[in-house]
Amino acid sequence: HCWNFDQNRRQVAQFWWDDRLWSHSVARGRYVDDLIWFSRSLCTGCLEEGVQHAYSVPFEVTVPGNNGVLTWLDFSIVLPSMRWTAKRKQFVPPMPW
Repeated sequence: HCWNFDQNRRQVAQFWWDDRLWSHSVARGRYVDDLIWFSRSLCTGCLEEGVQHAYSVPFEVTVPGNNGVLTWLDFSIVLPSMRWTAKRKQFVPPMPW
């Protein structure tokens, strides 16, 4: 993605620092139209603004609940410990064809 590697683009949006790398500041993932960004060095507002600069389509922002758990796809990420688990789902056996 050009946002990750284009230092000039991040600098114009004021998301460039000479003392750290972008890839060390923000953990990111994307699956089709689901996106996750989280960071220990940037606040939620900064991450929301960064997403708006990095992508030309809008994303709905979800913040962690009161228990500090962020749900993304089939994963639950516990912040700030950064532990993740897969969400439990009831096993439904396939129909016998």
